[in-house]
Amino acid sequence: MNSVIARHSILRATTPLRSQSIRRSQLSALSRLLSTLAVLEQRDGKIQGSSLSAITAAQKLGGSVTAFVAGVV
Repeated sequence: MNSVIARHSILRATTPLRSQSIRRSQLSALSRLLSTLAVLEQRDGKIQGSSLSAITAAQKLGGSVTAFVAGVV
């Protein structure tokens, strides 16, 4: 009987830890959904104006912005 009570107490004590780890993973997934990838174009080492507009639009959405630069050097 004491082992059942002890096991129940341990499970009850670890439940908040489990829910915190679930919340962390959910927050991580949510932050990925709220992030934006901006694909930027550059020519001769200069970022094109349309790419700057993409960054501005991404910032207006909120969340983090990651840029990928493509183009000819």
